[in-house]
Amino acid sequence: MAKRLNIKNGDKFGRLTIVCEVDRRKKQRRFMCICDCGVKKEISLVLLRNGQTKSCGCFKREHLIKTNTRHGKSPRGKKNKLYAIWVSMKQRCFNPKCSAYKFYGNRGIKINPSWLDFEKFELWAVTNGYKEGLSIERSNVNGNYEPINCTWIPRSDQSNNTRRSTFYEFNGKKQTLKDWSTELEMNYMTLWGRVHKKDWTVKRAFTEPIHEERSNMVKSNGI
Repeated sequence: MAKRLNIKNGDKFGRLTIVCEVDRRKKQRRFMCICDCGVKKEISLVLLRNGQTKSCGCFKREHLIKTNTRHGKSPRGKKNKLYAIWVSMKQRCFNPKCSAYKFYGNRGIKINPSWLDFEKFELWAVTNGYKEGLSIERSNVNGNYEPINCTWIPRSDQSNNTRRSTFYEFNGKKQTLKDWSTELEMNYMTLWGRVHKKDWTVKRAFTEPIHEERSNMVKSNGI
């Protein structure tokens, strides 16, 4: 019988540090490891010893980024949308001529110093769920652009977490007009017109049936 290898907590394999041994799977010894980047992952001893797995996957991602990026700027080939997001973020925070500067840089919103290097921002992005069609979002709208305060969400959801959004209270609940239109199954522009153009109260705008509104319009026009 082969001698059992003595693997200790703290032993290092590439970028991976052993945290503890976990239950076997398919008769293979497995260990919970923490990568140098901070990600925890369960890996078999076989892959650790033969060098097939050296990180949580961040090493492969870094290599892919370097392969497809030229001088830390825009990648070869198609337009890099992530790079455009990075440039836009910097414009909002640093350029007084940017139309959005008053909502960001002028309010003291800053960018994590490491993110001023596009490659480091890109590495964080792809490691934390970025894919085309998503937008960077600050959990605390008064906080900075930094890993602890940022995530990726669909662009359609971003408007609901901005300090410029208006929230409407009805039946003890507050949410944006867009969310109310979904919940009430009412056309958004109809709701918007009732609140902003007709200056209706929230209760009336949210509760009056469409057919009554049309009937009142006919009467007011003398038809």
